[in-house]
Amino acid sequence: LRENKTIKCSRELSRTCGLIHRFQQDYEKNHGRAPTLEELCHDLQLSRETVLLALGAAHSQNVASLDEPLSEDEEVSLGDTICDTQKGPSIEDHLDLSASLASLPLPEQQLIRLRYYQNKTQTQTAKLLGLTQVQVCRMEKRILKSLRQKILYQSG
Repeated sequence: LRENKTIKCSRELSRTCGLIHRFQQDYEKNHGRAPTLEELCHDLQLSRETVLLALGAAHSQNVASLDEPLSEDEEVSLGDTICDTQKGPSIEDHLDLSASLASLPLPEQQLIRLRYYQNKTQTQTAKLLGLTQVQVCRMEKRILKSLRQKILYQSG
């Protein structure tokens, strides 16, 4: 955090990342291709483990926050889209969701279908429904809250 990085790594590892990055750029310029792992290790006189660790640390610097919006026109974050792939929703959950969706007014059903079944952005959905992105955002939040309450009430 001290160096404005998402994940803190040691100074030595940061230096190694920089060394590898500069070597890769020079190598590509001179050879027209990226160096292999073996070439990195040999030419930089580093162990395979050190190079792999440094490369892994370099890639981890691009980690995005789970709370960061997926795009500028949406308030949905990456964390909102993650689900447990090991344990999917039960058939009862699907039935509850289907029943709850069917109980919504048609415009609200359309909004949810566009957003979650057709993966449209809020801006695309707004254009298709003749609304503004802000209206779609507010409607979506309200609809999802309502659906959550309906499903919790049905299962509780």
